[in-house]
Amino acid sequence: MMLVTRPESDEATRYLSAWGNLVLKEAKQAGVNVIDLYRKKANRKDFEGRIRKCNPKLVILNGHGNDTCVTGHEKEPLVIAGENENLLEGRITYAISCNAANVLGEVVGRLKNSAFIGYAAKFSFPFRHDRMHLPLEDDRAAPFMEMSNQVTRSLVKGHTVEESLQRSREVGLDHAMRLLSSASDPNARFDANYLLWNLRHQVYTGDGSKRFAV
Repeated sequence: MMLVTRPESDEATRYLSAWGNLVLKEAKQAGVNVIDLYRKKANRKDFEGRIRKCNPKLVILNGHGNDTCVTGHEKEPLVIAGENENLLEGRITYAISCNAANVLGEVVGRLKNSAFIGYAAKFSFPFRHDRMHLPLEDDRAAPFMEMSNQVTRSLVKGHTVEESLQRSREVGLDHAMRLLSSASDPNARFDANYLLWNLRHQVYTGDGSKRFAV
C-alpha cells in the first residue's frame, strides 16, 4: 500500500499535486492500493490516522518543508522530527519538499528498516505564468517534475531506494544536458542550473537496498 499527500495551497503545491497524480494513476494501474490525501485531506489528523490504520509501506510527501518537517494543506505540519517521525518507521518515504532530508531525513533514516529520500536544500522549479492553471502543460516545469516523479515510478516498479534515486538522477541529467545544448530557449541555462542544483541535493538516508513490495 502507498500513501500520497497532495496539498494544493499555492502554485508550488498545485504543480506537485498535478504531476504527482500522474504517478498515482500509474501505481493504481500496476495494482498498488493508494491512499490519496488530497487538498484538505492532507492534514495531520488524517495523515497520522491513515498511517496507523492502513500501514502503507511507501509514503510520498508533496509539500513545503524545512530541515525538521514536511507540511500538508495550508502548510500544516504533518511529520516533525522529534515529535512523530516514528510513524515512518519500517517504510520508504519520499519527500518532495525543501530541506527535509537534513534533520528529518537523518532521524527517519536511523529508524529500524526505514529509508528516506528527499532534498538537502531548497527544491526549486520554474513555471510559465501562462500555464499556472494548467501545470501538466507547462514545458518549463516538466523536466523538474519528471525527474522527481522518476523516484516514485522506480520504487513502484520494485527497484531499490538507491536504484530509484540513481534513475531519477539519470532522467534529470538527460534533461539538463538537453537544456544546455539548446540555442533557442532563453531560459535554458537558468533552468538547467536549477535542475542540476536539485540533483546535487537529492539524497537518501537509511536502507538503500530497501524495496517497495506491492
